Amino acid sequence: MFVRQALRAQRMPLHNMALPRPAYMRSFVCSSVVRSEDLSSPEAKQNRIVSILKEKFQPVDLQVQDVSGGCGSFFAILLKSKAFDGKSTIQAHRMVNKEIKEVIQGIHGLQLKTVAATD
Repeated sequence: MFVRQALRAQRMPLHNMALPRPAYMRSFVCSSVVRSEDLSSPEAKQNRIVSILKEKFQPVDLQVQDVSGGCGSFFAILLKSKAFDGKSTIQAHRMVNKEIKEVIQGIHGLQLKTVAATD
């Protein structure tokens, strides 16, 4: 009898088996990384992103929103600027990422939409 059960267990697909959850996996927890500049609060990160983008790109339209539920780990940015005229989306995104790389180093994600001022 035990031999039959063992043989069935070997043929059973893995998705039918309840596997233990690895200890290193855990739920997403918001965390902040403190740098030389105090960017520990979500508002500080958001304000720093806004000031950098205003200074570097003189935007026609700029929206920066914390979409992580208030912990500052995920931002959505809409940036419309003349600096993106004639640039591909990838080129525009690289320009923005280059300018805000120090602020976004400690965050989980970034949703970025860049638009040329002529659009």
